[in-house]
Amino acid sequence: MTEKLWYNALYSGAVPILFGPHKDDVSAVLPPKSYIHAEDFKTPADLVKYIYYLDKNVTAYAEYLEWRTWVKFLDQNGELLSNVESDENFEQLSKEQRKTILKYLNPTPSGFCGLCRKLHDRHNSDIYTMKSVNDWWEGTVRRECMDIHLARKQLASKKIIY
Repeated sequence: MTEKLWYNALYSGAVPILFGPHKDDVSAVLPPKSYIHAEDFKTPADLVKYIYYLDKNVTAYAEYLEWRTWVKFLDQNGELLSNVESDENFEQLSKEQRKTILKYLNPTPSGFCGLCRKLHDRHNSDIYTMKSVNDWWEGTVRRECMDIHLARKQLASKKIIY
């Protein structure tokens, strides 16, 4: 599972069909009923039949998009609202729904989320410039990863320029 699962599928409004990652791994990070997993079907033909069924049954397909209504419990930064548990919309949900929403909307923050926030922060004064992403990736100019003193110095100045 990569960021493409979230950005190219879930955030775009699609229902991803997954094959490869173990079902337990997927269910640990994705909201229930937000994806279709190939392991739920005995044969590829059964999966195809189910996709045709969803194509003709708007109500069944809509169940896969219901989790998207949860975004009303997030603030403009994508963080769980501090008053979510006292929100009347939240209180009207079943105990199991509330538990599930809190689990999936309040995950442990990841470095990727922090990076995204930093990139979208218009008040960010840090400067990140590099002449060649390839050189950085291949390690020819990625000195700060090898030199802890240089890394600390760059972090202290909050300016990393390649």
